[in-house]
This record gives sequence, structure tokens and C-alpha cells, in this order.
Amino acid sequence: VGSGESAVDALVTRLVGAWRRQFALAVKRKVRYFLISLAERLPTHLLRSLHTMCDEPTSTSSLDVASARAALLEHKAGLETEHARATQLLDRFYSLRGQLEEGSRADRPAEALAAGRG
Repeated sequence: VGSGESAVDALVTRLVGAWRRQFALAVKRKVRYFLISLAERLPTHLLRSLHTMCDEPTSTSSLDVASARAALLEHKAGLETEHARATQLLDRFYSLRGQLEEGSRADRPAEALAAGRG
């Protein structure tokens, strides 16, 4: 009876494995088909959307390049100011760290002498 059960178990294992492989291949084919068809249709859809947006009379008012450029330049100036402040803070940090390291080096010989005398 034991060998019959093991044969059934082996058969079921093979069947389940084959079904999993077939299922995985079917899913893979469907995903590839979907992605390929999407990739083929996307440029046309984007181009059509762009043309539609530019053909509308309100599109020119909503697409104000000068104000967008001014906003970007203002944002850039803010980032440059922030960068300068961060650089100053970092320089100050390195200066203080250097002073602390020099102070700790100067204290070490005195501590060594004090330990030797005690």
C-alpha cells in the first residue's frame, strides 16, 4: 500500500508542477501581449493628447512659459541661498570640530603626565 501511495503522490506532484509551469507561461504570454500592445499604442495616444491640448483655445493661456520660467528661476535662487547657508553651517561645524580635536590633543599629554605622577 505504501508504494501505491508514493506513486500517486509522485504523479500528483508532477501534475501540479506541470500545471504551475503551464499557468506561469500563460500569465507570461498575456502580460507580454498587454505590455507590447500598450507600448505600441502609447506614443499615438500621447501624441493625440498633446495635439488636443495644444489645439484648445485655453491651452495657450494655461501653458505660460514665461511664468513657468520665472517660477523656476525663483526656486533656483531659493535653492542657491539654501546651499550657501548649508555650506556656511558645514564650514562652521568643521571649524568647531577641528578646534575640539586640537583641544583634546593638547589635553592628552597633560593627562598622561598627571597619570604618571599619581
